[in-house]
Amino acid sequence: MANDLRKTVKDQLTAKVFTQSELAKSIGMSVGAVSSWLKGTYMGRNDTLEALVAEFLNRRTATHREISMLKRDFDFVPTENYELASDGIDVAEARGEFRLMIGISGIGKTMALNRIHEDKRTSVLIRAYRGITTRGYMTRFCKELGLEPRYSFGRMFEEIVSEMKGTGRLVMVDEAEHLPIEAMDAMRTFSDFTGCSVILCGLPMLLNMLRSSTKYTYIYNRTSLNISLETLREADVERMVATMVDSPVEASFWLKACRGIGRDLKMIVQESLRLADKKQIDVQAEPERFKTVINGVVNLLGRNPQAI
Repeated sequence: MANDLRKTVKDQLTAKVFTQSELAKSIGMSVGAVSSWLKGTYMGRNDTLEALVAEFLNRRTATHREISMLKRDFDFVPTENYELASDGIDVAEARGEFRLMIGISGIGKTMALNRIHEDKRTSVLIRAYRGITTRGYMTRFCKELGLEPRYSFGRMFEEIVSEMKGTGRLVMVDEAEHLPIEAMDAMRTFSDFTGCSVILCGLPMLLNMLRSSTKYTYIYNRTSLNISLETLREADVERMVATMVDSPVEASFWLKACRGIGRDLKMIVQESLRLADKKQIDVQAEPERFKTVINGVVNLLGRNPQAI
């Protein structure tokens, strides 16, 4: 049993399916322990280590099966939201504006920023997160520019301004609602000092926060026209679904199922395909049975209490 397990691991290491470091990290052991076990000289609890290795291999097998059966995501589709984001950011970049991009969760804001970042190779994209500090944010900004982070906020700010002034480079901040007010103010000042465009992308709460609190007034008054994104349109949904499954189910049905939320659409498509396969439903030949499966997934997801 142990020798068979070793042989399997060695074969997969030789085939470069994974490395010893990846295996060790995944099972919470040292590379040395894994190396010793592979040589048959491990002095610890071999049965415990082998159980962890077997679990690792089973997990990889299950993941491979899942990936081979179903696509993990849609291919890129230039949705209406993407076009709105791209056009609005192009204008902001040309004018050196400080803009907000606002939309609810799951409609493709991050996807749009990632794609725009790929296309605009000199752009800077920073993702904020709940609990990020002003210094933590500026440290990430420095690293994105290849600068050495400094201890003081002021020193980092000055070096960033010096690096970016006159470049016209675009800076985009995702999940900007998590930024402390000092970081938002730093981005406003950064835009003023450098002439670079800054896009703060976030949920509607970001806009509400800047509008409703007097302490944010001087920041909001510096923003240009907001880029407002809405839920997905039927044409968007149709093209997105087509990249994952060839099905006669009409786009209006998928749209109602996901309520125009792309993240939900992905889960609904994936789970519906998995269940259809399990029930041996031909999604091309039996659209009505497939719709029943989709309905069940929507109800299980719990986002929309009403059946389609």
